[in-house]
Amino acid sequence: MKCKNCGEEIQENARFCQNCGAALPPEPSEGKEEDAALRSEAQAPEEMEKKEGQGSGESVEKDSAAEEKQEPENTEAEGQKAGEGKDAEKPEVQQKENSEKPERQQKENAAKAAQEEGGTSYQTVKSGESGEPGKKKRTALFLGIGIGAVLLLVLVVGIALMLTGKTKTIDLSTYTSVSYEGYNGYGKAELQFDRERFLSDWRKKIRFGRGRLARSYKRAARGDDPADFLYERFLEVSADLDTKERADLKNGDAVQLHWSLDKDDDRDIQKTFGVKLKHEDQSFTVEGLEEIRTFDPFAQIELRLDGTSPNGRASLEIRDDSNFIRELTIELDKRDDLKNGDSVTASIDEERVSYFIQKHGIAPSPLKKEYKIENLAAYAEKDSEVPEELLEKMKKDTVDKLQAELAWQSNSGVSYSGAEYIGNYFLNAKKEGRSGNRMVLVYKVTANVKFPEAGFDQNFNYYYYGSFSQILLKPDGSYSIDSYFSTPTNYVQFDTGVKFLGISRILDFNGFQTLEELKTEAVTRGVDSYTVEEHINEGGSGESAQESTSAAESGEGGESEAAGSSEAETTAAA
Repeated sequence: MKCKNCGEEIQENARFCQNCGAALPPEPSEGKEEDAALRSEAQAPEEMEKKEGQGSGESVEKDSAAEEKQEPENTEAEGQKAGEGKDAEKPEVQQKENSEKPERQQKENAAKAAQEEGGTSYQTVKSGESGEPGKKKRTALFLGIGIGAVLLLVLVVGIALMLTGKTKTIDLSTYTSVSYEGYNGYGKAELQFDRERFLSDWRKKIRFGRGRLARSYKRAARGDDPADFLYERFLEVSADLDTKERADLKNGDAVQLHWSLDKDDDRDIQKTFGVKLKHEDQSFTVEGLEEIRTFDPFAQIELRLDGTSPNGRASLEIRDDSNFIRELTIELDKRDDLKNGDSVTASIDEERVSYFIQKHGIAPSPLKKEYKIENLAAYAEKDSEVPEELLEKMKKDTVDKLQAELAWQSNSGVSYSGAEYIGNYFLNAKKEGRSGNRMVLVYKVTANVKFPEAGFDQNFNYYYYGSFSQILLKPDGSYSIDSYFSTPTNYVQFDTGVKFLGISRILDFNGFQTLEELKTEAVTRGVDSYTVEEHINEGGSGESAQESTSAAESGEGGESEAAGSSEAETTAAA
């Protein structure tokens, strides 16, 4: 049986040609047994030849040679004789065929099943057939397929090169401009992108590509036109003016337009939309802003100061007849912890100026003003700043306190003989945020002790102080001070040696035996909070304050030997 497509012999019952692969029409179901018998008969001579093998090989070769030498006209006769010879041998061949039929039938059934499962037919090449025509045709088929693939590749590359060579470029500068609003010196710039013209120019020219990135963007577009999506996804968010936050532009100022698109964006745009973007920075010049009338807003504003230096507080007060200025937002850069000599700056919020101009048609100018901090009440920082009048008052208050204390011991024979002012310690607060001062006035005191019945009359010396705080100097030249001041609570003892009922009489005085003891108590314990200036000028020899001279021995009425130098100030007893 031959294939109707290529003409090659095909195996019986095959559904496809094993050479070209063409499908074969199915055979009628009737007569299958007859066809099988015919196929068996056709195959019987071949089986006989294979089984006889080498023994009958010589006779076969002789018969074949004899047949080739026969004349054409004798061929028919010889064929009849050969047929008769075959008929004579038929019983024996038929017997062999019947014995081998079950084996052949199994092979045929297996081959048929394989054809039905795999859909491929295989041709059995008989002995003596080389199969060269089939090989040539398959080679030609493969060659044709290869040539076709090469041509297809060349076509694809050519189309790609053609498309690449024609990639469209969009010059974004043709769609951008800058508009200005406001007044000269108070103008604002706004970027304008002509979206309508852009979409009109490119809506029919831009398409989504076929790559993975293009498909991803296409899904994100959710049906929007590619040109619309390109504008919203890349262009609208990438343009920026360097003056977008400013509202103080004037004619002639430069405005810069910058595109934030980078190389990755350019690559993605070209892959997705098939276009290139030309986006260069541009410079624009402010023009067309109108002039506006101005006024000084700070002429209607006063700086108010409260508190004391260095903890002063500042605030702004607007006059009652200038309510429209309240529509402006004015702030001080510093409000607290102010001292004389500082500066503060008042500034008008520029964001409110545009609104103010639109509403009133007038502009505030200037927008800032600096104020000098002065005339704050201040704490004295050194003793030289203390007014003389105040110093004398503090001295008097100290001596009065001293005399009052000694008066309480008058029944014990004690009296005040004098007090020498030998200077002061000035303490100024040094911690940040803390204010105040202290001034410690120091005296060398002379007290007289008399016991007439025992003939005892002596002077006793010791050190005493009065500590004053919060010495405040006011701008008008006046001053104030904390009404409370402190004096020593420490006691110094004086043993008179006069015995009463066998016990020596000892007297106690509020004060210190030495100047160093006074300094430790009144000054040194506060050096962590204050800086200390020492102004002590003791005119005596520096000997112990207990050194005294008996009035009876000296004959001078009990004056202290350490009365002080002529330069020292002395307050006499009343």
